[in-house]
Amino acid sequence: MAFNVTLRQSGRQFQVEQDEPVLTAALRQGIGLPYGCKNGACGSCKGAVVNGQVEQRAHSSSALSNDEKTRGMALFCCATACSDLEIDIREVAGVGDVQVKKLPCRVNAIERKADDVVVLKLQLPANERLQYLAGQYLEFILKDGKRRSYSMANAPHAEGPIELHIRHMPGGAFTDHVFNTMKERDILRFEAPLGTFFLREESDKPIVLLASGTGFAPLKAIVEHAVFKNLNRPMTLYWGARRKKDLYLLELAEQMGARDSEFQVRAGAVGAGCERCVDRPCRLRASRGDRGSAGSVRVSGVCVRRAGHGRIGAARFHATSSPARRRVLRGFVHERGGSRQRRLSKTPTRRAVCKFVVYTGACLVVFFRA
Repeated sequence: MAFNVTLRQSGRQFQVEQDEPVLTAALRQGIGLPYGCKNGACGSCKGAVVNGQVEQRAHSSSALSNDEKTRGMALFCCATACSDLEIDIREVAGVGDVQVKKLPCRVNAIERKADDVVVLKLQLPANERLQYLAGQYLEFILKDGKRRSYSMANAPHAEGPIELHIRHMPGGAFTDHVFNTMKERDILRFEAPLGTFFLREESDKPIVLLASGTGFAPLKAIVEHAVFKNLNRPMTLYWGARRKKDLYLLELAEQMGARDSEFQVRAGAVGAGCERCVDRPCRLRASRGDRGSAGSVRVSGVCVRRAGHGRIGAARFHATSSPARRRVLRGFVHERGGSRQRRLSKTPTRRAVCKFVVYTGACLVVFFRA
């Protein structure tokens, strides 16, 4: 039995089968709704049920609280229809234009960039080419049916293998395999492209890119594609890490900045607050030799100064962090005299990398953890 779903803002309609998540049905029919994790953890697909009833399946309480449920909110990645529905959720232009595929690939190269980071390059079959938007991700389909998500680190216009940046998580079945037993020419299978975190080419706002560790990967793709498309928008990358060596491609990022006057890099190892930029100095201290250096990065906090971007609200933010940390970030990035919150783009990473954020009239300070 199928139910009709109407999007309140646009009036567009699609059908959802019984026991099929609303988000899955929308994407299957080329309608772009926002999402990240697709398992009820991040809250990216949250919207209002205006009319009708849904069954809300297992999810994280931090992504959808009981109070929100009583107010008619739902996570559409894990909500199934019990009747015809009218829902209120923003649409994401461009996502439905790109076909999602399941493809085999061959390991082309495994390049060690740090003791716990590799760049994995994947070669597609000769007759296949993956179309995607800069910033999107793929999901490896493992033999037991489980999935692992990684963002594409090269821009979609680039020729050659697909590039992924993978950090070793000791005890993790997939990353243990990548670091210990995977060999060149091994065959893998993935589904892509996925996610609504991608470069919005239609905007003319400055771009502020916030990342920690291997969260650099999708931002690298965004910067490379923006340069290729001659968007001529000021871009600043703030890249934090627990240790200086975790900035595993810092030289490359700095070379990108040197080649393009619109792109600036600010990077530093994380472990303490910025004593010059917040109203009350943080008491945490960075260990000697781990402070990093570049521009306004004094200690481990990565500071986004308003002076560099005009008003905070005048810039588009792309933040790579965990769902819970993004909610903190979203609450602190706001315009004076304007909206209390600004919507941030999202990535699929499920690991906590953004520790906390402090916003004052002088700057936005982002503290990361590995």
